[in-house]
Amino acid sequence: MTGLLELEGLSKSFTQRGPWGRGGTTFWAVRDVHLTVAPGETVGLVGESGCGKSTLARMAMRLMEPDGGTIRFAGEDITRAGRSGLQRARRDLQIVFQDPYASLNPRMRVGRIVEEGLKVHGIGDAAERRRRVTEVLERCGLGGEAAAKFPHQFSGGQRQRIGIARALVMEPRLMVCDEPVSALDVSIQAQILNLLKDLQRDFGLAYLFISHDLRVVRYLSDRVVVMYGGRVVEEGPTETLFERPAHPYTRGLLAAIPGAHRERERRIPAGAVREQVGECPFYSRCPEAQDACAEWPFQGYDLGQGQVAACRRAR
Repeated sequence: MTGLLELEGLSKSFTQRGPWGRGGTTFWAVRDVHLTVAPGETVGLVGESGCGKSTLARMAMRLMEPDGGTIRFAGEDITRAGRSGLQRARRDLQIVFQDPYASLNPRMRVGRIVEEGLKVHGIGDAAERRRRVTEVLERCGLGGEAAAKFPHQFSGGQRQRIGIARALVMEPRLMVCDEPVSALDVSIQAQILNLLKDLQRDFGLAYLFISHDLRVVRYLSDRVVVMYGGRVVEEGPTETLFERPAHPYTRGLLAAIPGAHRERERRIPAGAVREQVGECPFYSRCPEAQDACAEWPFQGYDLGQGQVAACRRAR
C-alpha cells in the first residue's frame, strides 16, 4: 500500500545501565516495524503499556532517531533528513501529545502557543497569523478570546483543544495523536473524539491514533495495528480485527475490554515480555504456544481482506 506515512523496518533499542553506570542491558523498544497510513485514513495503534507505541510515534515524527529502518512522508525519505528537510515535512506532519497540562508552556498566552509554528515556518505577517489563530481556535470550540488567556485558565479538555489547534493551524496532512484523550474524563473524551472526526471530514486529515483504550480506537479508526513487545503482531480493518481477531494476543487484549463477551480462557497469562533471538515475543505467555511457535514468522500471514497476523496459529 502506498501511503502518506510509510515506516519500513523501523527499530529502536535502549540500554539500561547497571549500578554506578557500569555495564547494562540492551532491550528493543521497537523492532522491525512496518506501518503505513494512507491519505485521509485513521490508523489505530494499540497494545499494552511499554509495547513501543509512543516510541514508534516519536520516531515517525523524527523526535527520536531510529537505530534502523526507513521513514517516508509523502514519498520523501526523511529518515536522515537535515533541518531544512524536516522543516518542510513538519508543516504537513504534526503531533498532539498525551498530557494537555505538560505539553503547553504555562508562561505563554494561548495565542502565542498556537501561533508559534506559523512564526517558525515564516507563514504570513503578524496580522495574517492572528487571523489564522483566531479561526482555528474558533474551529476547535474555544473562541477567539481564548488567545489572550494562559493555559492554567482552562480545563483539561479545553487544553487538549488548544493542543489540537496548535497542530491544526499548520494545515497538516497527517496528525499523530499520542493518547490524546487518556487524561480526560469520559464525557470530555467523547467531545474530543467527535472534534477529531469533524476535523478529518472538513480538512481531509489522516491520523495515526495511539491508544490503549480499544473502545476509543474502534470508534475512530479505519484500520488497527496491534503491537506487543516492540513488534506488530496483527493488523487489519477495524471491524474485521474486532470481530475475528487472529492472533492469541489480540484475542486476549479484546477479552480484557470491560463487558466483552469472550471466553475466559482467552485471558493473557501473567508474565513479562521475554524475547530470545528468533523467538516470537509472545511465546512465553501464549496459551496456545507449540514448539514450532518458537521461530518468529517475520513476514506474518495474510488472512485476506487486509488482515495480517504474525502467528503460526492464526485463524
